Amino acid sequence: MTRKRPVWLRWLMLAVAAGILWTIWDEFGTYTVLTERPIFSPEETAAITADYRFSWAVRGLVVALFLYQVFLWDRHETAPKSQLCDGVALSLLTLVWGALWLCLTPSGPSMVIWAALLLALAGSALWSWRKFYLLHQSSTEHEEESQHER
Repeated sequence: MTRKRPVWLRWLMLAVAAGILWTIWDEFGTYTVLTERPIFSPEETAAITADYRFSWAVRGLVVALFLYQVFLWDRHETAPKSQLCDGVALSLLTLVWGALWLCLTPSGPSMVIWAALLLALAGSALWSWRKFYLLHQSSTEHEEESQHER
């Protein structure tokens, strides 16, 4: 069963992803200026750097999710292959997000956001794998039944 979604929604998602990429690019310019000028102490500069990196990582994750939806817009959701793609994509995003811990070193509120996103990604990946397994199992049973009927 394919969900009927309005076409404009696809373009809106693409526009939002492009807008988020634009804000990252714009903030990168501000970040460069802030780190080149010795306005802040080294501790403050490290905190600012960590905040920017974490913000960019969260936005990058959102862009990846939006672009995934845009590129796989017309997929057949009850097909095992579709759920397999979802499971693989979400598992990879979960692994990448988990590995970013080493680069981001979140603390305080960032740690809570990072952990919540990790749990959401892992839960979504597990849900997709479960749906794939169930769809694959039912399609295999259906094929066996049709072979027995012949």
